[in-house]
Amino acid sequence: MNRRDTLKLAVGAPLILAAERMLGGTARALTKRAKGFDADTVTALEEVTDFFTKADASKGGGLYRSAIVAQLAEVARRIENGVPPSLKARVFSATAGLAALAGWVSHDSGRYSTAQRYWSYGVYAAG
Repeated sequence: MNRRDTLKLAVGAPLILAAERMLGGTARALTKRAKGFDADTVTALEEVTDFFTKADASKGGGLYRSAIVAQLAEVARRIENGVPPSLKARVFSATAGLAALAGWVSHDSGRYSTAQRYWSYGVYAAG
């Protein structure tokens, strides 16, 4: 794991907890403990995506950008380990939503080329 990935993990989890306290949410963070996806992990991914979408709509997503990007990186790592056929549609749908959100919060933070990269990933996941 390189220095940047370590920083994303270190920053992502505390931001999720702080955001939950501020917004009264119950999102569950994806952690590096497990590989791949099961039904509970996909549910957690959907909840995280919904949570950050609501947070962006109510408070602006710039504060949560690091946490959103860290979650997206974790999802990408898990996708590399394989996705069960029965969960593929749910995983890629939630991933597309999370990538689109990462694009918007990056755009709002003035990181236009990064936003474009996340949007491209979202389009790929949606396909």
